[in-house]
Amino acid sequence: MGDPIIRIIDLWKNYGEDGSGAPALRGTNIEINKGEIVALFGKSGSGKSTLFNLIAGLDRPTKGRIEVGGQDLEALGEKGRTSLRRMKLGFIFQFFNLLPTLTAFENIFLSLELIHRPEPDLVLNALKEVGLEGKEQR
Repeated sequence: MGDPIIRIIDLWKNYGEDGSGAPALRGTNIEINKGEIVALFGKSGSGKSTLFNLIAGLDRPTKGRIEVGGQDLEALGEKGRTSLRRMKLGFIFQFFNLLPTLTAFENIFLSLELIHRPEPDLVLNALKEVGLEGKEQR
């Protein structure tokens, strides 16, 4: 199918100050190609959230390599990882982290302003795609 959009190579994540604590991931290898739909499931504490945080560059691995869109996350540095999250990744946290004083429209519009694309039509289309058309002001 071509080059993977996400590639994880021998990924390890141990918790603890020096990375010698409890292992969350041990030698994980994954390739996800464009257009693939992937589900990740497992018991509580099995490393699902850890893996997502690592792919998003919110956390750093103890060992191994993560590539998103052909870019090595470690080589990007903190600013590069922030830019990648802002421009290329979208994810929903378990707890949505919406700003409660903003409407649905305003919460989505804010993210577009952060990437310098304040386009109201994009917000309306996104709300329509997830079945929330007409609920912009909630």
